[in-house]
Amino acid sequence: MTQRSSMIFCVGTNHKTAGLEFREKLYIDPKTIEVTLQDFKKNEQLTDIITLSTCNRLELYGVGKPQELDQIKNLFFRWQRSANKSLYEFQNEIWNRIYVYLDKEAVNHAFKVASGLDSLVVGETQITGQFKSATALSRSLKVLGPMFQKMSQEALSVSKKVRTKTAIGQKTVSIAHTAVDLANRILGNISRHHLAIIGAGEMASIALKYAMKYQPKKLFLLNRSFEKAELLCQKYPSAIPLPLDELNQVLSQTDIIISSTAASGPIIKKEQLEKAQSLRNQTIMLIDIALPRDIDPACAELDDVYLFDIDDLKQVVGENLEERKQAAVSANTIVEAAVANYMTWMEGLNLKPTINQFSSYLKDLSNRELQRTLRGSFKNIPEEQVTVIRDLLSSICGKITADAARHLHCPPDHMHQEDMAMVISHLFRKPTHDNR
Repeated sequence: MTQRSSMIFCVGTNHKTAGLEFREKLYIDPKTIEVTLQDFKKNEQLTDIITLSTCNRLELYGVGKPQELDQIKNLFFRWQRSANKSLYEFQNEIWNRIYVYLDKEAVNHAFKVASGLDSLVVGETQITGQFKSATALSRSLKVLGPMFQKMSQEALSVSKKVRTKTAIGQKTVSIAHTAVDLANRILGNISRHHLAIIGAGEMASIALKYAMKYQPKKLFLLNRSFEKAELLCQKYPSAIPLPLDELNQVLSQTDIIISSTAASGPIIKKEQLEKAQSLRNQTIMLIDIALPRDIDPACAELDDVYLFDIDDLKQVVGENLEERKQAAVSANTIVEAAVANYMTWMEGLNLKPTINQFSSYLKDLSNRELQRTLRGSFKNIPEEQVTVIRDLLSSICGKITADAARHLHCPPDHMHQEDMAMVISHLFRKPTHDNR
């Protein structure tokens, strides 16, 4: 077989292949991603790039020259290094925990990710927005080529079909929903407890909205920007907005805390919580759904402190997973059909240069032969007859090109498109000089 001119790949890690601590080490913040993408495209000779960085995954999608699996894994290393990270201490662990998908499998994975079928909470809706934002970033940085422009459009279309045509879309779910459900289950009816949510981003907003359904005794929303907290609480009059500076006071009077900020390190530390616990002397439940984590894992060592992170939510998710798995069967059928259509489109895109070359060859050949004939025995024929002959030759060239394209798109079972394209390209190269 011939070497392919381009290849789609996905390399990364997620909640299935790596724990939270490992994913936290690999996390790249949005600003750094923005800085690295353009240089990475130039240095690695990639035509298309999309990066997806969430609490559950870090993935690099690209289109480039065909490479071996190990070479693609090394791309992931170089991307991490471009983010000013030292990987030497756990390089082997990275090597063993990152996955690589190629071509059809990469497209299939992207469609499942965008549809929420590969999420910790199957069918969650937040990932669709994250995928859309990742595509928009690549487009704004001019690293989104035609292949991923089409792939992202199809991925979002598949996501919409999955939510409208399967049972997955019947109930809105997310990590934030699961966090609130976990609190209600562990501590009993939330209406008897004080609850605080830290952050004002999408996850915190979802948690706030969902928590209102349980009508907690008191509901606080803390954020570094008090104005954002105040704005968000306008939708929920019973919620109390507070600046993050009042966190210590809230810790001493709150039973449940759900934290989801974009901080680069812990905002709740062991010593801080220990002091608050000495004042309240009762159980507190902490649910950390941020990456990097907002709550120091050492807090779990304190008495009467129950700390849960994103990966701990798997237990809650697992109980309702079977029902959602059944719905995912129908969703996977939608994904598979969309992948097949995309691959057909991509194959056609890859054949265009060969078809254009063949068409150019025929047009050049017919024009040269017509000119030679007109210089010979047909040199005195009227111009209108020359036009008729030229149109006839053009029509013949077009029909031959169309026949060749049809056969390229539907090769015999024992042949491959790219092999046929290589033969056509070799046999019908435009000559460098006239063969008179």
